[in-house]
Amino acid sequence: MDLGVYVINLDEDKKKLQEFSKHLNAQNLKFKRFPGVIITNQNKQKYIDLELLNPGEEIYIPKQYRESDKATRLQTVDAIFNSIGKKATKKERNYYELVLKELEQKEFYSDEAVARMSVEGPEVTTIETRKKTVEPLSERPIETVETEQIIEPIPEEVDAVSRLQERIAGDFEGVLARQQDVGRARNNVGNISQSIMRLKSLGG
Repeated sequence: MDLGVYVINLDEDKKKLQEFSKHLNAQNLKFKRFPGVIITNQNKQKYIDLELLNPGEEIYIPKQYRESDKATRLQTVDAIFNSIGKKATKKERNYYELVLKELEQKEFYSDEAVARMSVEGPEVTTIETRKKTVEPLSERPIETVETEQIIEPIPEEVDAVSRLQERIAGDFEGVLARQQDVGRARNNVGNISQSIMRLKSLGG
């Protein structure tokens, strides 16, 4: 029986095509290649006009990550430090700016994964485990195959600014607590001084 094997392959994925050809040739199978395309918002209408894409069909179009402006990230760092009543040093500003940059990247790819899964569903990976055993009755050696499906988990939600606020608050928790203790101590000293002055005025 002839098997029709069809391969959709992007022009730039030459290495993948070579690997696929190698496996099929080993099985004496021939295949027909169809060039794959990457659909973007710019070329989407072209494929609708060619009737290769349903205009009402929801498709996932991946976005390209573009990092935010460094000056904007530094302003965010300053705003967070101001909210806890502290002024960041130059070293602290540069450090937390890099932390924010990494968090923003995580937020982008997390949101992209959720967007893709909402349209295409989660990726499912099938793992085969082969075990050598024997038939119960004949005791003939046989090989069993167990399959396990691993479903792509939904990524955790990442809010870059909120994560940075928590990070900075945690890093300076001891400092802020000491500042509060100093503030309370000063208030207590002031109250004691006022009490002493009142006692003196009363002749105590």
